[in-house]
Amino acid sequence: GPLLAYGQTFLLLRRLPKSETRSPIGFGEIARFATPAAAAVVGITYLFNIDVLLAKHYLSPHDAGIYAAGAVLARVVYFLGLTIAGVMFPEVATLHARDQAHFQVVDLSMLFLAAVGAVLIAVYALLPGLVLLPYGSSFSPLRPYLGAFALALTFLALSNLLVNYFLSVDSRRFVLPLLGAAILETLLIVAFHDSAGRILQMLLLANGALLAALGSLYLADRLRRQPGGKVENLTV
Repeated sequence: GPLLAYGQTFLLLRRLPKSETRSPIGFGEIARFATPAAAAVVGITYLFNIDVLLAKHYLSPHDAGIYAAGAVLARVVYFLGLTIAGVMFPEVATLHARDQAHFQVVDLSMLFLAAVGAVLIAVYALLPGLVLLPYGSSFSPLRPYLGAFALALTFLALSNLLVNYFLSVDSRRFVLPLLGAAILETLLIVAFHDSAGRILQMLLLANGALLAALGSLYLADRLRRQPGGKVENLTV
């Protein structure tokens, strides 16, 4: 799919008007952005999957299957977050490159994603029977965990949105919190894994800590003066 979309861009770009020839972008400039982007992809992918792998390792096959099912069902909000981040990224990058206010775009994206996550959490927590209806009674043990799974993945989706924000403004400040969250989640699950519920608690702690750390960094950027010497309005 991505390969076909990439090929299609060449057809679309042919219609753009030609501009004056400029010096080509060097490999070093590409690598300077590719390195933190790769770190972001690897870090988020690790957090997205490591809990399921460790659950399979530590839990019985039945409990591991229940845990994996909950993780998969809750990933809806994460994938919705990817679409929001995909729209936000070029908009923020363009505004930042023009030295224009861009925080409102990030704020609205976060609010929209948080609202989507809140709806999903409410549905999963209050109507678990409806969510599991297509899967049969064998997945009934998953009911108490659905709301918590949705909350954990909402945390991760919001963190991913903030990672995309930092990438769009050419900042690497997210790398250490992302690395720290990956280490924290792994250590917590290795230490506390006696049940699916306990592993889910560790997932919530790690994803919540990551969101808090990235949110603090974003707030610090939000409060800093902009290049034009003006402070952006903090309201959305």
